[in-house]
Amino acid sequence: MPGKVFASCGQRPGERGVVDRICQLLTARGLEPYVAVQAQSLHDVSSGIIRNLKDADYYLFVDFRRERLCDCEGSKGFRGSLFTNQEMAIAHVLGFVECIFLKQRDVRLEGIGQFVMANAREFTDADDMLHILEDELDRRQWSPTYSRQLVAIRVSRTPPYDYCDHASIQRRVVSWGVDVENRRTDRAAEHASARLWSYTDPEGKEHESRDRSNLKWGGAQGYERAIWPSSVEDIDALVVQEGEPRAFFLHSAADVNPRRRVIENAEDGYYCLHYRVYSEGFPDLWFHLKLHVTGDIETTTVTLCQPQC
Repeated sequence: MPGKVFASCGQRPGERGVVDRICQLLTARGLEPYVAVQAQSLHDVSSGIIRNLKDADYYLFVDFRRERLCDCEGSKGFRGSLFTNQEMAIAHVLGFVECIFLKQRDVRLEGIGQFVMANAREFTDADDMLHILEDELDRRQWSPTYSRQLVAIRVSRTPPYDYCDHASIQRRVVSWGVDVENRRTDRAAEHASARLWSYTDPEGKEHESRDRSNLKWGGAQGYERAIWPSSVEDIDALVVQEGEPRAFFLHSAADVNPRRRVIENAEDGYYCLHYRVYSEGFPDLWFHLKLHVTGDIETTTVTLCQPQC
């Protein structure tokens, strides 16, 4: 899925056309914009605004002028959008790292905005704002492939070792593990589980995995794992048996003996394996491994490819 941008923008009639232009600009860069409409109830806030803020990867705040202000000391300026400032407060609690803050000239910063938006760039009108936004997107290099959720970041290979699973099946194997990083700073990925969903053979034909049970997490027993905020856990993604370089298995929760191969009599060439990771409160993570089968364990390789092989 493309990087999702939660855009906090004004919703007054004169501003909706500008919001459409913002969405078009983000979409043209391969990003997925989400703009919250005015909530009418607590249910709208919970099911719409907060849920989409949690799912978003980037946060964009555009503060348009509202009523003119003048206090007893003669200080002048304009009030900002109350609703978008409330969204900004929620975004701050959710720990967004990649943010762009823009405010119309002479909008007065009050409350949390004095601190969060201290370095916000100012714009005069819609055209000026869009020009500044393009400059900020270029400078910060917002990418469709970025995620602040769960991310598969690398694959590593083990030396040969003896493995005995819960089904009392013992083999000498080489395995490849995939590190999954939780980039959220505010919550753990609870009950995370991973499956091999399908694979594509060297001729381009897709096959459903013969084993869709949960995969084992590295370094401990169990087929579910909590991935704490800003931390990494690894999945046993693929296993090859020593002495049988075309016999690929999974370390999974399946209680079968003998364990079935997930790729039967693998031929030389490239396979693409498609994995899915589930966790409470997080979008599903799909990652893909390119398996190069050579008929020799020493030269057979597995690499991570994103978004897909």
